[in-house]
Amino acid sequence: MTRRDAAAGVQELFDDAATRRAPPGLAAAVVTSGGPAEFVTSGLADIRTLRPVTANTTFLWFSMTKIVTATAALMLADRGALDLDAPAIEHVPELRVLHGPGRLITARQLLSHCSGLANPPPVRWVRPAGTPPPDAREFLARLLRRHRRLRFRPGQTAAYSNLGYLVLGELIASCAGQPYCEFIQRELLEPLGMSRTGFQHAQAPADIATGYWRLPPGGRAALRLLLPPRIVGQRTGSLVAFQPFYVNGPSYGGLVGDVRDAARFLELHLGDGATCGQRLLTAESAVAMRTLATKGRKLTTGLGWWRRQETDDGSGLVEHLGGGGAYRNLMRLYPASGRAVIMFGNLTSYPVERLTASVLEAGLPRP
Repeated sequence: MTRRDAAAGVQELFDDAATRRAPPGLAAAVVTSGGPAEFVTSGLADIRTLRPVTANTTFLWFSMTKIVTATAALMLADRGALDLDAPAIEHVPELRVLHGPGRLITARQLLSHCSGLANPPPVRWVRPAGTPPPDAREFLARLLRRHRRLRFRPGQTAAYSNLGYLVLGELIASCAGQPYCEFIQRELLEPLGMSRTGFQHAQAPADIATGYWRLPPGGRAALRLLLPPRIVGQRTGSLVAFQPFYVNGPSYGGLVGDVRDAARFLELHLGDGATCGQRLLTAESAVAMRTLATKGRKLTTGLGWWRRQETDDGSGLVEHLGGGGAYRNLMRLYPASGRAVIMFGNLTSYPVERLTASVLEAGLPRP
């Protein structure tokens, strides 16, 4: 089978998934060291308007944002503005409410999900587009007051925590001397040319992928009770649409952007912190981010990147998922072979692993 035939097979697989609305729309990219990114898209960004997914369609990143947050933290560490091993409480006084050793949590422990902080379900951490965000420090303080007890002693094991990355957002803001979102925009997204990515839809063009959740009859009513008002939209067959919304707590999951910009971000990490003739991160920090040193029951973590036990195929891959209501995404780096892949889909659950594997096996046609 030629590479062209294999790429055509990938397109057929994507088209088949979109026809079955599993998910309605897909966008993927493969990035290789020293070569141009390759893209494949299929299906619909919106079922009702029949608007197709393109490489410019924007998706919510959800927790893949954490890799951007981690990159920002290491950038500040490279500049000497952030000590990864100093107690984070020096910059985030809200941590004073924690019991016991919680006051000694460091940025390194937050980055590697071994802080011991709780991981409360972020079900209601969303708001309709067009409404103002909560005050970031107040939002964090309220959550910390509700979850003062650590799950384990810091550094003991790895266990995923959205709350830990909310703390990192405030830590970055304090060390940078500017709000988290502004620092990310000016120091990371703009230098990488990620002009279609930001923390609100106004920063990305109107070609937004509508998110969907497959629900049984009666499920829409239950979902409306679960989520804040004006989030749940109309039903089309078995799929319930979500109105445009934002994530509260941008540092753990707030980015919105397209697959082209995501490819630029992966180029930075394949380049060990440098791309397009500029260096944003030292090579040592880029390697440290993907060096998996803390093992947990489900994850082995580095400083941002991690690997699930079930995806450890011996290739040395590192990854991050981004999922929640209405979207599911996957970002994966293969440092040894100089390849990376990004997958966006506008459905809460679909076979993202199988589709990602097909993309890597076949390669993709260049646009």
